[in-house]
Amino acid sequence: MTPKDSILKMTAEEKREKSRREIMEASWSLFLEKGYDKTTTRDIVRKAGILNGSLYNRFKSKEDILIAIINDALNDSMTEAEKFLKSDNGPLMVLCIPMAIELYAASKSKKLASLLYSTHQSWNAIEAYMTLYEGWEKKIVPSEYNVQLDDDNIRLRFVTAIGFVGNLCGLYANGFSQDYRSVFEYMVRFIGPIMDIRVYELSKLVNSLCEILESSNIKICGYSLDAIIASEGDPCSVRSK
Repeated sequence: MTPKDSILKMTAEEKREKSRREIMEASWSLFLEKGYDKTTTRDIVRKAGILNGSLYNRFKSKEDILIAIINDALNDSMTEAEKFLKSDNGPLMVLCIPMAIELYAASKSKKLASLLYSTHQSWNAIEAYMTLYEGWEKKIVPSEYNVQLDDDNIRLRFVTAIGFVGNLCGLYANGFSQDYRSVFEYMVRFIGPIMDIRVYELSKLVNSLCEILESSNIKICGYSLDAIIASEGDPCSVRSK
């Protein structure tokens, strides 16, 4: 391959990624405005200003778009949260971070809670969560605590934890209003035994989780969490990136 061919190929890849991001941004705006269930692929095509075939060249379905949005948001948020981790943070707190990010967002916005709940109802999304959570565990948890990720028992634990988070998002989507700090405490009490990790200094652990989430600049599809919360009454007003 000549240097010229390499440049052309890179340009094509960049264009493809640009189109993918535009579809995700259009979908995200519609999901907030109309709700996931009421948004159609025709709505997305019209909003993104693309041909129908262009959407299906990038994504298999509307569900696929939602999973991509949530997956990217969690990946970005976990990378941001990593900046605030300390050397004395134990494995349980680190394992709880991905779950805490979802619950924090769900507690702040009923619309986000509804979208997260919709995501958790998809088995394809559960598999994406599994990959994400296991990758995070392998990357961040100290090696002496690492587990064999192909162990069916460990996968069972992750699936149980993911289901727990999804149902709590469903609670928030349906009017649950309990403060995220108390929910984090409940989460840690629940996740500890599931992951076979003892809970020490519960209050300190929960405080650390809260500090990390409150310090992180959480964004979804480029939009800040604060902007999304502010747009609850008028989804079309989301502008801050």
